[in-house]
Amino acid sequence: MLKKGYLIIVSCLIIILLFISTEVSAATIQKRFGSSDKYATSINNRCKNNCDKLNYAVLVSGEGFADALWAVPLAKKFDVPIILTNGKVLDSDVKNELIRLNVKKVFIVGAPGVISEDMERQIYATNIDYERILRPDRYETSLKVAQFIVSNNGMMGASEKIFPDVLSMTTTANAKGMSTLLMDKRELSDDVTKNMDNSKRLSGAHRYETNIKTVNEFSNDIEFRSIYVTIGKGFADVLSGSAAVAKTNYPIAFTDCHVLLLKTPFGSKVSSINDLTTLGKEEGVPEVTAQTLLSDKKIVEDKSYDAEKVSKIIENNFESDGRKIAFLTFDDGPSTTVTPKILDILKSNDIKATFFLIGSSIQSDEESKSLVMRILKDGHTIGNHTYTHNLKIIYPGNKVDTEKYLEEVKETNDVISNVIGQEFKTRIIRMPGGYMSRKYYNDPNLNAFDVMLEENNMYNIDWNAYDGDADGKCKNAEELLKNVKNTVGNKEKVVLLMHDTYGKEETARALPKIIEYLKGEGYEFRTIK
Repeated sequence: MLKKGYLIIVSCLIIILLFISTEVSAATIQKRFGSSDKYATSINNRCKNNCDKLNYAVLVSGEGFADALWAVPLAKKFDVPIILTNGKVLDSDVKNELIRLNVKKVFIVGAPGVISEDMERQIYATNIDYERILRPDRYETSLKVAQFIVSNNGMMGASEKIFPDVLSMTTTANAKGMSTLLMDKRELSDDVTKNMDNSKRLSGAHRYETNIKTVNEFSNDIEFRSIYVTIGKGFADVLSGSAAVAKTNYPIAFTDCHVLLLKTPFGSKVSSINDLTTLGKEEGVPEVTAQTLLSDKKIVEDKSYDAEKVSKIIENNFESDGRKIAFLTFDDGPSTTVTPKILDILKSNDIKATFFLIGSSIQSDEESKSLVMRILKDGHTIGNHTYTHNLKIIYPGNKVDTEKYLEEVKETNDVISNVIGQEFKTRIIRMPGGYMSRKYYNDPNLNAFDVMLEENNMYNIDWNAYDGDADGKCKNAEELLKNVKNTVGNKEKVVLLMHDTYGKEETARALPKIIEYLKGEGYEFRTIK
């Protein structure tokens, strides 16, 4: 399938990046292309900000990246925007934008299973022609697009498995006028490429380094007056921005929120950068990060998530950003036998967690009080798990006593305040047995309880995965790990329930393997605030 020619192959081994952030010079202008969701962002990135009238547009799925990747060189060829769609119906915003731009023809990239045939009919009903670029599989689709573009400047190849590398390659290749091909691992192997004339492998220790090496390879063909920055763990924002980048020949820099550009090949170009454009919403690349990317002043990364967002995660009412996040939570502590072991393991792995503490357990002895200080000193967050944890007291008649519950929350806050020597308040609580158990029992006082939470700016945090260390008979570490794997499944965001109270030594034994498993699945670790 491949002829001899100039072939650039991009690959990488993904590892966790050291998070660093920086401060930007006052002369640099920051802009953001981001909207309520990835579909609105795709319109704002190129259409409303960069277009008046166009003959063509490229329509791709916002739910997967493989086919959509090849929309970038196609958009470059016709100098048109990439518009993301859910693939089912022609969204009114997309329809209005196509009409506003006076588009004559839409290129659809992908199979009917990705972008439905109903979409074709809906586009045609607006008096806009369309052409679907489709082949039996994504490899042949990439070849079809490459042939459609007809470039004599060589080609690039990348594995479909690592989308940041492909996007680095595709957007950078546009500056050189090169076509791109999707390849499997066999085609990308060193044994194959060493027999090709003028081939070169661009590879880094992680996606960010590969991104930088790819941009640096073509630095002579790239303009550094401006730079685009986007999150390196979600494809939609960078994909929709790639067409805009291709038009200007400015580079895209991937960040995991904190990338020190001055310490990379970008460093020598920083002085010539006049403006920095962020692709995506605030939570993808926070404003503080966008403002601090271009100097070498290190600051501490905030690894916490807002309680309201986490509560929506539990309700499965959140918009995916492609980032796999795990929140390790521990209930019923502190204990002098298990909590220190948990803290030691977390420290050795440089992971922060959230501890839901019981007031009476804190007051049991001086060592328990010192553990509260250590939890805070080590950078973990503390949630309130009532003072007594006595179901008969806080749920008399199997109904939550809202006034008593609030009283116990305040009592535990006071206990912690006495330990740390200053006022302590937390927005996060966890009901003994979980809020879900109150719903299961059809607790008639839940509405009043919800009002109490809102009035006090508090959020109950349940869980969507657990190790089972409080279910039935005692389980050994391997059984606990198995429960974690079963309940985590393929969730993007995981709030994992474990316990650090007395008798949970097996939880401490299982924790290193649980952490290893979650890391292997690509999860980052965050706390709840």
